[in-house]
Amino acid sequence: PAAPTPAQLAPLPWGFHSARTGPPCPGADPARWLATLTIAGGQGPPLAQAGIAKATAASHRALLEGFVAAASDASVADLPLPTALVSILESRRLAKKWTWSTMVRNMGATIGAFQALPLYSNAPAGINLMASPVWQRALRAAERLAREEAPRVPAPASTQAVKDVVRRAPDPQVKLLLALAWLTAARLGDIAQLDATAIVVGDRPPGVRTPGRSLSVSFTKGKTIGSRKRDPYTVHCFLPQRWVAMVEAALAATPRGPLFPRADGDSVTVRAVRALKAVDGHLEARSLRRGALQTLAMSGASHDQLMAYSGHKCVGTLLRYLNWGAVPAAEEREAAAAGVALA
Repeated sequence: PAAPTPAQLAPLPWGFHSARTGPPCPGADPARWLATLTIAGGQGPPLAQAGIAKATAASHRALLEGFVAAASDASVADLPLPTALVSILESRRLAKKWTWSTMVRNMGATIGAFQALPLYSNAPAGINLMASPVWQRALRAAERLAREEAPRVPAPASTQAVKDVVRRAPDPQVKLLLALAWLTAARLGDIAQLDATAIVVGDRPPGVRTPGRSLSVSFTKGKTIGSRKRDPYTVHCFLPQRWVAMVEAALAATPRGPLFPRADGDSVTVRAVRALKAVDGHLEARSLRRGALQTLAMSGASHDQLMAYSGHKCVGTLLRYLNWGAVPAAEEREAAAAGVALA
């Protein structure tokens, strides 16, 4: 039989309409319904679109496009939608070797994408996957497995490794992105969203003999801000002389507006990770932030100073960055020495 159109399926039993007013079996419509969707950006009222961060919207669209493409597969086409989505995500987890934490993150993004479906497609209503018992139990199981699995800890970058990457990278934008991420201990994605006016280069800090300048970087967008973990904040740090000309030239070329404008092809963050791996195959995007915080800790920075850089509100989360990897802090050595009393 021909696949029904979204209009024929409205009101959706698990959508914004209450289950009391819709059919009694939430999630019973087959997944092949997805094949009738046209996924595109810029749908719905502009104010509603503005309520979703650009990076989140791009992630939602990519997920939805993947689901639409997979919905015609015979193995899932006739399954109830929540069951089919779980099956598709599980296949991706196995194919891409996702950790369970990554699986949970993708399931969470899928919930958001289907709730806001009219903003990305010709669907008449959003879909609340959490109304499906199948989805609820699958998510609960993934969350439990994520808590039980050993975390995958990225190798921390070193100052020398970052110097080498910045020196060797042929792409000026990649050089700038990596340098700023290292100096501010920020996420690559947060740096990539910076406006040129968010960066201020000042004089050399008083009492500092090392050649260089003061650097202030204000963050108003990105994962740390968008997830409501932190209000907009400014990191005050030091710009070494070797990178002063590079930063000043970038600000002179782009006095206002996005410092890393989007272009066709791979994003600047993808190109930056490629440059990291070209120098050391063990390095990844998270290596910069972890390495920067560990380097600051080894230099004697206090927890308060480190949290001003990292944006963490919980010392326990910060300590994961300090204690994982090859940075046993002084407290660990002291604790080990004290433990001799138990021998």
